[in-house]
Amino acid sequence: MDTNHTESGVACGADAQKTALGDVHWTNLKNFLIKGVVGSFSLKIGGSALGLANSVLLARMLGPDQYGILAHTFSLIALWGIPIVLGLQDYLPREVAKYKVQKEWGLLKGLLKRASQSVFTTSLVAILICFAVTWGFWDESPRIGILWLASPLLCLHAFNKVRQAVLRGFRNVVLAQIPEHFIRPGLLFATLLCLWKLDATFLNVKHAVGLEITATAFAFVFGSIFLIRIVPTPMKKARPAYCSRLWLRQTMPFMFLGSVFFLNSQLDIIVLGIFRPTAEIGAYKVAIQAVQIVVFILYAVNMVTAPIITELYHQKEMRRLQRVITASTRTVMAVSIPIILTLMFFGDRLIEFGFGKQYIAAATPLAILCSGQLFNSGCGSVGMILNMTNNERDSLTGAGLAALLNVTLNLILIPHYGLTGAGIATATSMVFWNVLLSYYVYKRLGIKSHCL
Repeated sequence: MDTNHTESGVACGADAQKTALGDVHWTNLKNFLIKGVVGSFSLKIGGSALGLANSVLLARMLGPDQYGILAHTFSLIALWGIPIVLGLQDYLPREVAKYKVQKEWGLLKGLLKRASQSVFTTSLVAILICFAVTWGFWDESPRIGILWLASPLLCLHAFNKVRQAVLRGFRNVVLAQIPEHFIRPGLLFATLLCLWKLDATFLNVKHAVGLEITATAFAFVFGSIFLIRIVPTPMKKARPAYCSRLWLRQTMPFMFLGSVFFLNSQLDIIVLGIFRPTAEIGAYKVAIQAVQIVVFILYAVNMVTAPIITELYHQKEMRRLQRVITASTRTVMAVSIPIILTLMFFGDRLIEFGFGKQYIAAATPLAILCSGQLFNSGCGSVGMILNMTNNERDSLTGAGLAALLNVTLNLILIPHYGLTGAGIATATSMVFWNVLLSYYVYKRLGIKSHCL
């Protein structure tokens, strides 16, 4: 992304952002939101059910030790994959929606081309660096071989995130989620179920990583087909135009934001892997998997509302924007509260029934994480609102401070309190993050993001 040229007559940068946006009719907007949320929510329920089933099968077939190694490996892959995507998973929905409304097809085509080129280059570099950095530790830890085996996921995850982001920008929210939330977990579930019926002892960590790579590759193929089919004809015919320096500069806050988001969501597992036995990592991973059913509700709503928030913000339709945000937050709370209360009070029984007695230690951190998610749901999509309204720097500031708090608490609490300490650190930083970003949303936009 080091060139900076455009087609003649194509606005670049601030001039392009001032182009008049088309009208968004409230009735059509409500219909889109309802259909999108229902479709996204339904798909996310199915995907989460498959993901939970996969976690149960893997946890039972691998046991706490090997399941802990698998969870730690995937967390490291996710951490190393953040700079590969360059923040494009959050940046592209905003820019695609903007260029689409402005009918800047040349810039849109150029942006997607640059995004693919960047992801391909950075993923190859990341894989090579991964090999180089860990080469000297090959004989010291068996985890290094598992990490090497999982390295192709760096490239596959990056391209899947970019493809999903572009589909979201084109308002194909449900289609964007099918590969990741149906095809990949569905294929993995079918394979694991067959292995469970045939020989549950056959599976080991290496086999599990290989199955994950295969399923992710299939998701990439199907996602690419979906994207090719929905690209507008004017864009296919347009000549690419580039604002590479502008795009690179604008994606940097999103990349750093993605980094701190990851630290807030995965740091507990990484620190547990340093200070505690792998069996505890496996138990804590079970708690995280269980609480994901709450997280996906907010995620499903965000997938639908993100491009709408961008359009309404650029049209200066602040009253409509407030209505969309209030309605989405109340929807999240209405669905989340019963699930959160069930997990908090009956989590131990659910864990024993699904994962087995060997994972019962996950009940306490699960209850703590649920309390944090209750506050998270009630505050609304504060980070996404800031990102979609060109206030990503405020989001980055809040996320950075929350990550610093999370790091500090994890390092203090985990060595002494293990799983409980990890849950307290994550929940506390989550509350801090939401309070601070709710303040930024109101300060910058005059909008209340919470459900009250």
